[in-house]
Amino acid sequence: MSEGAESHFQFKIIEGLSESIRELAKSMSDMQRTQVGMLERLAKLEANRVGEVVGEIKVTMDSAVKRIDVLEQDKDRRDGAGSFLGGVFKYGPTVFSLLTLLYLFGRSIGFVPAPPTTATVPAPMQIERRDGPREEPK
Repeated sequence: MSEGAESHFQFKIIEGLSESIRELAKSMSDMQRTQVGMLERLAKLEANRVGEVVGEIKVTMDSAVKRIDVLEQDKDRRDGAGSFLGGVFKYGPTVFSLLTLLYLFGRSIGFVPAPPTTATVPAPMQIERRDGPREEPK
């Protein structure tokens, strides 16, 4: 072959290679755009799924907070009743002693009357009759 034909042949080979490389670059560019599109769609799907999961967690947290409030109210109620009974047992004897002392002091000064007993008989009232004084038979 002649040198002109050989260089023409080399030119055609180089032209074919460059066309193949161009097609390969275009194909890679298309593949990259497709990959970017898929990644964007996947990110949107994940964002939607994360939103759903966050919504479920929020609902679960709301119900847990309500249950905690109910349990705290019950505990406060039990603590209040326990502290009241503890106060009665702690201060009850002192209060009873003070009330007894006040009662006895009131009795001693005459402020509090003595309670009626079976031994106490009220004196009969003297009634004056209109038909005159009563005479006793002889």
